Amino acid sequence: MALHPVFGLVQVAVPVHFSPRRRPLVVTLVISGFPLHRFGRELTPRLWELAHRGAWRPDGGQAVLAASTCPNMLTLVTATGPARHGIYGDSVIVGEESRPAWTQTSTVPTLFDIGWQAGRRMVAVLADSHLVPLLAAERAEAHWPSKGRFSPSTRLDERGCALDAEVGMRLLHAIGDDVDFVLGQFSGVATAGEEAGPDSDVAQVAIIGVDCEIGRLVERLERRWGDVVLCVLSDHDEEPVLTLAPFDLADAVQVARLPATVVHNGAMAFVGGHAPKVDDWLRRRPELMGCRQHGPGLRSVWLAPGSWFGTVEEHRPQLQTLVRRPVQTNEVGRAAALAPGFLEIARRTGRP
Repeated sequence: MALHPVFGLVQVAVPVHFSPRRRPLVVTLVISGFPLHRFGRELTPRLWELAHRGAWRPDGGQAVLAASTCPNMLTLVTATGPARHGIYGDSVIVGEESRPAWTQTSTVPTLFDIGWQAGRRMVAVLADSHLVPLLAAERAEAHWPSKGRFSPSTRLDERGCALDAEVGMRLLHAIGDDVDFVLGQFSGVATAGEEAGPDSDVAQVAIIGVDCEIGRLVERLERRWGDVVLCVLSDHDEEPVLTLAPFDLADAVQVARLPATVVHNGAMAFVGGHAPKVDDWLRRRPELMGCRQHGPGLRSVWLAPGSWFGTVEEHRPQLQTLVRRPVQTNEVGRAAALAPGFLEIARRTGRP
């Protein structure tokens, strides 16, 4: 049996009979922040063809929470959830402080740790340089960016991630006859979705672009089609923002003088603190749709669909994009016109 590309989740079991001539190659490509509802023949013809030639999940997969890159990429390479590997969001609470997830070490071995011990030749090409230490990609035979640092000539997007064309070019060079496993991560769709929304024209351009990059990789793989398993998936979906202003939970906790640490993570937030009154206060907040306990002193909360946690200053680019959109009523228009003023006040005073 020839190659069976898998689009959706690696949970799909696909029987493949490999040719005895070569070592089998597993290629896993992650399109960060891909909106499933935009997958189709028109925008992603190459991925659409792969899906219908192989196996796929039409209804998509299930991301771990929070639905962001760091916890889901770590789940992919450890086959465990946040309760085991310890990373719940792109930022984590350590003691009473918030720290970036990539400054922490997984509590369980990653695929690169296991492959290194088994003598497997593995390659990682990651658009987000912060994933190199988080996933232990230094253990791979080769990884890019080297030691998690891009060279000055690398083209980066607004979030500091490598452009999809840069990732695609290095993946083409990485796929060789003597490699056992390749992990590639594209970030252009996620950047476009975060800056302009998953339904925007900007996101559409990024989706078409990554489809082209994957198409070029497939052309390279076709010469050894019978020896390859190709998996294409996303680490999480994107949700459109329906409310202009974010809810600043960290500020609300500070005003209430609660002994708690808050980490905003899109439509979710994590709250650390052992005092019982923290849970009581969270349950009484009308903005919060739910609260889930993850362990001693750690819980997550979430808002209604389309709402988001954060401060004005944290989300300046997204707010600037939102106020450029056409308004529905004169009242909304007058309210939206105030947002640039609030942004300027935040810039001058340093307040959220």
